[in-house]
Amino acid sequence: MAQRSVKRGATSSVMPADQCVDPLIRLDAATKDYPMGETTVHALRGVSLAICSGEFIAVWGPSGSGKTTLLNLIGLIDQPTAGRIDFEGHAVVGLSDNQQSELRNRKIGFVFQQFNLVPVLSALENVMLPLQIQGISGKRAVSMAMHRLRQVGLG
Repeated sequence: MAQRSVKRGATSSVMPADQCVDPLIRLDAATKDYPMGETTVHALRGVSLAICSGEFIAVWGPSGSGKTTLLNLIGLIDQPTAGRIDFEGHAVVGLSDNQQSELRNRKIGFVFQQFNLVPVLSALENVMLPLQIQGISGKRAVSMAMHRLRQVGLG
């Protein structure tokens, strides 16, 4: 696999186009601006990249360089100010909130830096929550959640 380094503001392909014919994720000139009173913060400017299914990438850089903004766009947590984002060959910019939520629920996973546990739920209930969102409930959800908790020494 090719190694690449992309600097902020650069337009680049994560994988060369000839090696990534049908990307899982494609950004084309994605831009994200945040209005802050009378000024505008340009978090991302014209980012273009393609990520193939199964490809492992790392995003790094100094604080404020746009890493979280990029991941939020890829994960459909936020929308670009301009540009195009495709997931599995389909444009996702402009999808309804419900359509984006369904796509995130079924196809996209996030591991956040901070713990995002619901404090009023037990460990078992926290592990069961995403299963229930996916329509898995009852004994099957309990069994699956207990299995995962045992795997990490909490069951």
